[in-house]
Amino acid sequence: MTVIPSTRVFESAFTFYIYVSEIFKNYSLVNYEVLFAQLAISSAPPDIDTSHLWSRIIKGHSDLGRYDDAYAALMATPFDKQ
Repeated sequence: MTVIPSTRVFESAFTFYIYVSEIFKNYSLVNYEVLFAQLAISSAPPDIDTSHLWSRIIKGHSDLGRYDDAYAALMATPFDKQ
């Protein structure tokens, strides 16, 4: 099984981390899905909306029973003032 097709080119670490997080999500490997979502956020360009990644992290921690981590992620989530 090929995980990363040889023709796939990633523009940045951010896009690579999102890709890998999706792979783990598809296989219900929540711990690794959360880990790579966190890496994606840490390498995200400033103008990118990362709200979907934050949601994935909060839900993942909750699913794993890590409620303190889910709460910490919720409190760290940036929000727009509208």
